[in-house]
Amino acid sequence: MKKLLLVVLLFCLGLNSKASHLMGGEVVVKYDTTINKYIAILTWYRDTLGVALSNYDYIQIQDKNGFNGSWTLVSMDSLNKNVALSTSLIPNFPYGVEVGVYVDTINTLDTFYLNRIVATRC
Repeated sequence: MKKLLLVVLLFCLGLNSKASHLMGGEVVVKYDTTINKYIAILTWYRDTLGVALSNYDYIQIQDKNGFNGSWTLVSMDSLNKNVALSTSLIPNFPYGVEVGVYVDTINTLDTFYLNRIVATRC
């Protein structure tokens, strides 16, 4: 039993891992009547001990096939990081929290069908 535990422990130590330390996030989609397009806002919260957030991120737009059907990918849109809205730290947190805000317009959202927006890091 001790040999098996040792082998499992050595196996686990040999694996490479890379944690993002994401603490949470949100996706907000709203219609802007001034430009007649949808605007997607993706916000990530992560502790500063993990991998840094990139300058862009992706969301998937999916469509429902029928009322009980499966979801299919319509498009994958790239969102650019909005440096003015993002921050590197939230004050009074013991180890620091980075907030990354990504904003862009969506051209492929169809209002006649069921759509869902999926953040690709989840």
